[in-house]
Amino acid sequence: MNSRGVRRIRTGIEKLDEMLFGGIPRGDIVLLSGGPGTGKTVLATQFVYNGARLYGESGVYVTFTESAESFESDMRTLGWDLRPFIEEGKLVILDMLAPKSGMLDEVLNLILEKVEETGAERLVIDSVTAMLMSLKERVDVRTVLITLQRFLRKLGCTSILVVETPWGERKIGSGVEEFIADGIIMLEMIAEVPSMIRRIAILKMRGTKIDERFYRFEIAEGEGIVISSYPESFSKR
Repeated sequence: MNSRGVRRIRTGIEKLDEMLFGGIPRGDIVLLSGGPGTGKTVLATQFVYNGARLYGESGVYVTFTESAESFESDMRTLGWDLRPFIEEGKLVILDMLAPKSGMLDEVLNLILEKVEETGAERLVIDSVTAMLMSLKERVDVRTVLITLQRFLRKLGCTSILVVETPWGERKIGSGVEEFIADGIIMLEMIAEVPSMIRRIAILKMRGTKIDERFYRFEIAEGEGIVISSYPESFSKR
């Protein structure tokens, strides 16, 4: 597909931006899927951290899986100090572990408030899987996800939605999430005796060319996701 003229937002992960032919199309909704330990939170954090650090773009990181304090502490172990960007107003960590986060309209209103306060251009929800589990409302998953999609379209942010993939499963999340997104980036760990390796692939991205091959990657202190320059020799499926 011809991708000339597409306005893009760079992740700041050099090889990933190359795989995306310059970055994620601005305003898109991208699923970031993977199993435990694959590096989803690291990549999602790089997206907002690099936005503030490299490109002067504000970001909101919504966490349903840990407190803001724990999240900051975890990122410091990677060599990333988020505090200066938080104090500058370039980065907001929205902790949704509190009991008030149990209703969909409350969740969305809080996100909207923070995005408007900061003028955020980048948004991460980590994770959609945990968000759905935290909702007190007994509503259909499809209804919630369509509501979320419409909400994100109105915000106009470039959004990364983290989705948990159980070990051994090929489907993404509940199986509905992939249909509300413009793009899907998949992370996985596979056995390569005597150890495990991590690899990344872009499964789809509307409106732009993509490199569809798998690449290996590592998580390096101070750098985060570092993708190999050479693609794997086997196909995605």
